[in-house]
Amino acid sequence: MWISSLLALASVLGAPQVEASAAAQIEASTAEPARPNILLILTDDQRVDTIGSWGNQHIATPNIDRLVNAGTSFRRNYCMGSPHGAVCAPSRAMIHSGRAYHSIDHSALRDVELLGETLRARGYRTYGVGKWHNGQESFKRSFDEGRAVLFSGMSNHFDVPLHDVGADGSVETREPSTEHSSDLFSAAAISFLEDAGQSEPFFLSLALTAPHDPRDPPAEYRERELPELPANFKPQHPFDNGHLTLRDENLAAWPRDTATVRRQLGDYYGLVEHMDAAIGRVLDALEARTDGRETVIVFASDHGLALGSHGLLGKQSVYEHSLRAPLVIVGPGVPAGQHVTALTYLLDIHPTLLGFAGPLPEPEPEEAEEAEAAEETGVEDENETVEEAPELPLEGSDLGHVSRDLAPIWRGERAEVRESIYLALGRTQRAVTDGRWKLSVYPAIGHRQLFDLATDPDELIDLAGRLPFQHHIDRLMIDLERWRERIGDPDPLTVGELKPFHVDLTGRARKPDRWQPQWIRETFFDPQPEEPAVPAVPEPPAEAEAAKEPKK
Repeated sequence: MWISSLLALASVLGAPQVEASAAAQIEASTAEPARPNILLILTDDQRVDTIGSWGNQHIATPNIDRLVNAGTSFRRNYCMGSPHGAVCAPSRAMIHSGRAYHSIDHSALRDVELLGETLRARGYRTYGVGKWHNGQESFKRSFDEGRAVLFSGMSNHFDVPLHDVGADGSVETREPSTEHSSDLFSAAAISFLEDAGQSEPFFLSLALTAPHDPRDPPAEYRERELPELPANFKPQHPFDNGHLTLRDENLAAWPRDTATVRRQLGDYYGLVEHMDAAIGRVLDALEARTDGRETVIVFASDHGLALGSHGLLGKQSVYEHSLRAPLVIVGPGVPAGQHVTALTYLLDIHPTLLGFAGPLPEPEPEEAEEAEAAEETGVEDENETVEEAPELPLEGSDLGHVSRDLAPIWRGERAEVRESIYLALGRTQRAVTDGRWKLSVYPAIGHRQLFDLATDPDELIDLAGRLPFQHHIDRLMIDLERWRERIGDPDPLTVGELKPFHVDLTGRARKPDRWQPQWIRETFFDPQPEEPAVPAVPEPPAEAEAAKEPKK
């Protein structure tokens, strides 16, 4: 396995060249282990069923498979949700803060310490590449520098508005490029890996925008056998979940036809496979480094996608296909090729990586002496405001603090880090699952769904109306209310005036958004009427102009 060669290389480079003295051996045995490098690879809108080694024989992901085979896969991993349809932004905010989106300003990440900030304080060089959907100022707090950064939610893959962020905090706009986003981002990551020094550990965040739409891979990746429809394909969603007509859902006509969905799935698979090749080049560059440090690699996506499942195309639902997300962790002490079904969140990445990074570095001797003297005399720096540290709230009542270090799972110390998962989308969808039973609630229409995920993983058989299963609804409703209180969810589970249950979208007019390339417009949208030409203002006659001139 590729990781084995990396670890073997580290052991060779770290081995003494001559026999060490007894004193040196004792010192080496008591020295703090070197902090590992950290590589976070985050994809965009990737379904959990688009990884070859996770069971999909119709997609080729040899490089993601390398990570799966070298590390531990978390097969029941979730994005908690979003207060609106742009799920990417709060998902990434939760990853970098370790907090539920209800308790943070996810658009700008003010007033919360971020993963990159904490790692910088622990002696890491931090570097960001790719999509950052949470504001420039939070990026600068997180990373020493950044290259090929996209400060928005999406773009045309062949026309990405990129910026470079300097060590001084300057933000420069890069020259336009016609390279695909996955090639641009991977090249910037490789450049960092080739040039980064070896005296300090690094944290490299590589946030790709594939396979987010436009579903526009390079042409050679579009030529493929079309995938089969998902098992839970439907022409239309059977009721109004509150998010049926957003931009994502506008990318194919209603009702969804099988040919269109299969074609879009094929293009989506092409994006994944092209992205996988780019990830492979980054992994090769990582292996080529000779700094002797071990590396922790986290591979994840910000959430999933529907793409025909339940009649939906986007990620704005609480179904498994949309809010489950891939998560694979590779690193020292992490079992290779292990698959676990513990209930996890993407926001667990935050404390898990901090566990690898270790404690804050010891202060320099002079700093330690000054701190000790200040403690003895009671004299503090006059420019520093010292506040008593607040007492940590008890587990279960700490608003937003629901993330957990996942290391106890792979170390075999715990089978689970939580008993249930809470999901939310806007004000119109809530869900909770204990791993087997899943309750979804739609307050705006007074509707509930109950699924047995053990026998119905595609969520096709709603058991909510069947009396023998009422006790599951009752206990899950209690759990749902407990979660709402725990994270500070302000939206109620019942409302006074209900909206109509069913909405028929057949024939609804659609227009392509500005990011869709011409071939997608021509393939999946009806011809759009040309904008009426604005009549030109006629030039005034020369004699009229002459008449305006003052007479001499």
